[in-house]
Amino acid sequence: SMTVKSQGQKRRVLLYSPKVKRIRRAKPLILVMHGGHGNADKARTNTSMAFEDLADENRFFVAYPEAVQGSEGSHWNDGRDHYEHVEGVNDVAYILKVIRKLTEKYKAIDPDRVFVAGASNGGMMVQRLACETNGEIQAFAAVIAGMPTALSRRCQPRLRQSILLMPGTEDPLMPFDSEFVHNLRGQPVLGERLTMPDTFKFWKRHLKCGIFPADVTVWPEVDWNDESSVTSHYFDCDEGSELHIYRIEKGGHFWPGISSPPGPLAKSLLGNLNKDINSAEIIYKFFVDQVN
Repeated sequence: SMTVKSQGQKRRVLLYSPKVKRIRRAKPLILVMHGGHGNADKARTNTSMAFEDLADENRFFVAYPEAVQGSEGSHWNDGRDHYEHVEGVNDVAYILKVIRKLTEKYKAIDPDRVFVAGASNGGMMVQRLACETNGEIQAFAAVIAGMPTALSRRCQPRLRQSILLMPGTEDPLMPFDSEFVHNLRGQPVLGERLTMPDTFKFWKRHLKCGIFPADVTVWPEVDWNDESSVTSHYFDCDEGSELHIYRIEKGGHFWPGISSPPGPLAKSLLGNLNKDINSAEIIYKFFVDQVN
């Protein structure tokens, strides 16, 4: 691990290097953003270290940065204007500094193949990064995360970038058709956001995508007991950018296929865990396809 100082605060970053004897050419870097109340260790366990398994197979680096800790736990300043302890925290500058520090220190990391993925609060932060960075990150993946409403009003993304969205249609914390983030009691009190259909429309409009998807895939039902299914929509957009939408039908608040199986209580609070796809594999393939 390493620490990165931003706005006078030291924050930890965990880095996973692929288990290979020798790296002959620079390899990609994927940053994985934890959710609310999370940290780097939780980001690893909540994804069952699936990105690290892929890193060993495909030779890339994985970094887990950490948000600022406050009285309400740790949260990224994702643009919701909700958590007081992140007011004034520039997480975009922090993430760009993390990327710069890592690529300077580790010459085996390719600065032209940097990607970011996150879930929930981390996925909302991913969308803020897509709005406010300028080519330092090549592609973005936001899981179970709508676009913060306040951010949508000021977002000016550069055109040439590709985004993957992966929401659950029965996510109790990020309800598909709600304009709010909900807490575990089902109360809409954690900030305003666009509904998922409006989040799709936002990115289709800003990336100047085609009206109709270039491809629609109904994924095979691998696990008939997970009470959910997957349909993906792929849109061609201006300047070679792409928008991929994975609708997890009846899916809950999880990384599909890689979160730990929930017990009865977690399932009652968070919904269904889809097991038909491996979200880490899909996100990794989406990322590398953008630069090949």
